[in-house]
Amino acid sequence: MSIFVWNCQGAAANKFHSVLKSFIRDHRPHVVALVEPRISGITADKVIRKIGYAYSHRVEANGFSGGIWLLWTDAVEVEVITNHSQFIHSKITLKSDLQSFFFTAVYAHPNSQIRQRVWFDLTRTSYFNSAPLLLAGDFNATLSSTERRGGSEKRRKGCPHFQAFCNNNNLVDLGYSGPHFTWRRGLTFARLDRALSNTAWIHTFPNSKILHLAQINSDHRPLLIELGTSHRSGNSTKPFRFLAAWANNDSFPQLVKDNWSNEISLKENINQFTQAASLWNNEVFGLIGKQKHQLQKRIMRIQRDLERSPTSPHLIDLEESLRLEFETTCLNEELLWAQKSRSDWICLGDRNTSYYQMKARIRRRRNRISSLRNDEGDWISDEQTLISMTK
Repeated sequence: MSIFVWNCQGAAANKFHSVLKSFIRDHRPHVVALVEPRISGITADKVIRKIGYAYSHRVEANGFSGGIWLLWTDAVEVEVITNHSQFIHSKITLKSDLQSFFFTAVYAHPNSQIRQRVWFDLTRTSYFNSAPLLLAGDFNATLSSTERRGGSEKRRKGCPHFQAFCNNNNLVDLGYSGPHFTWRRGLTFARLDRALSNTAWIHTFPNSKILHLAQINSDHRPLLIELGTSHRSGNSTKPFRFLAAWANNDSFPQLVKDNWSNEISLKENINQFTQAASLWNNEVFGLIGKQKHQLQKRIMRIQRDLERSPTSPHLIDLEESLRLEFETTCLNEELLWAQKSRSDWICLGDRNTSYYQMKARIRRRRNRISSLRNDEGDWISDEQTLISMTK
């Protein structure tokens, strides 16, 4: 199971949809916590529906600032315990093994006077010393001088109220993998986004880890929290699928011409073509996913270098160029999903892919062979027996 946490700094723009859906497709989190979406009401309802999660709960933005959204799949049950202007406190239960823990999505106010109240309210609300507890989000505060670079001397020392909150409640910073700072504006860097836990969490989820993802379309990095409770499984070999979008590629007609012959049987032609098309798809057409991952790696490297040399014009220009390229690649990926769905219409102006993903998944389920009748007339649904029957 995983939890995705991101201060997205606005959820109304089309770029936000493309980048968020790209992160979701790559990491498939069961729970998504978005802070500072800056929209509310009917507008927020529409955006949340487009994201495609079955369930959601939110703290409304105040005008065009703040807000917290919690979204989750039907693989978990979420009981919202406390609604607060600066956090949502909830109990999450994994349906697979009925294991439960408390999760608090935090967006501490950027104003230090208003933010001071949240430390007291979090202490009063949460069950720090009993059940497993995870707090994650944008705390808008640092713990030590190593977590901020640039800005005023006073702010670089860390927030004493945040330090006292962690110490008094025996909270542990879970660390991270990736670049050190999670927020950047100009020449100022800070680690404002993090995950904290109590000792019960560490005992229950000893293999959990925090990943700092690439900073795209926001001043903040997303956090991916992997609990280490399960492993994804699936078929090692995917069945061949012909994509209608291939026909729009200039090199595809030549591929067909080179791999289809009247001198061999239909079965041989099909085998020859499917092998060539699969290779061609991986090496020529289907590069969007690879391009996106390569871009993410390059962006992460550039952002690490920028932490050391924040005034480098070359690095600044290169990062901006790569971020724009990544956003464009995310848009192209959406178009590919639409083509995979084999839907015969596209709603112009709506970049939502949840509809197309749903169509593609429904078709996949419909085409999947779940049972076969054997020679004795009995229906067989055991997966290993089915494999031997189809050979």
